Amino acid sequence: DALLPERQTYDSQIAEHAKEYMVSMKVSSKAKTVINQTIETAGLRHLRGLFLVEIQRGPSIIPAPAPDDRIEEGDILVF
Repeated sequence: DALLPERQTYDSQIAEHAKEYMVSMKVSSKAKTVINQTIETAGLRHLRGLFLVEIQRGPSIIPAPAPDDRIEEGDILVF
């Protein structure tokens, strides 16, 4: 009999509660500083506590975008 509850790793906690941590952002025409920029240049590669999981572009999904993938107007960035 354990006195303390079994601990989960950080990764397993995130996986278990992934929807609680998902954030998406639509790139509007007003986001001129990021449109046509790469993920790296736009500063979206090394965000603290966030990871760009995918880009939804119209009917297409770009999973795990590379640093040189470009952001387009209308993209939905999923973190």
